[in-house]
Parts: sequence; C-alpha cells; structure tokens
Amino acid sequence: MTVQKVSEPYPAGPTIKAFNELWYVLFYVFSMGVLGIHLKHGVESVFQTLGIKTRRYASLIYKLAYGFALIIPTAFSSIPIYIYVMQL
Repeated sequence: MTVQKVSEPYPAGPTIKAFNELWYVLFYVFSMGVLGIHLKHGVESVFQTLGIKTRRYASLIYKLAYGFALIIPTAFSSIPIYIYVMQL
C-alpha cells in the first residue's frame, strides 16, 4: 500500500505533506516521547491522589502506567513514521 500525493483541499493533505519532511517526523516522535513521560507520571499520580497507590499495588500501578505510557505514544508515532517511510 502506498501513500498517495494529495492536493490541499483533501482534509488530511496538509498533515501528509508535513509528515513527508524528516525533521517534522523526528520532532513529532520526540514530542510523543515527552508525552509518554507525562502520561506515566499522570497515571501514577492519579492512583496516589485517590489513595490507591499503596505498597501492595505500587508494582501493579507502575507497570500499568509504564504500559500506558508506551502504548499511546507508540501508536501515535507510528502514523507519521508510516507516512514518511511510504513516501521514500
């Protein structure tokens, strides 16, 4: 499957055009990495605020937060990487 060159009136046109630039893709992936760190902290903080983060559940909460922080940014990063690689 190839990514087609699209004209500007197409709603995803500007996005696809931007993701054809390597610097834009790298910045986006970096930003998703920062988002992952933020999500990990946020998920852990939610459980701590609610009083659920005890010694008993600390390991489980850490794994949940780490998994969440990996899955979401990886999924979002895969889109620009796919678009860039397919236009090579």
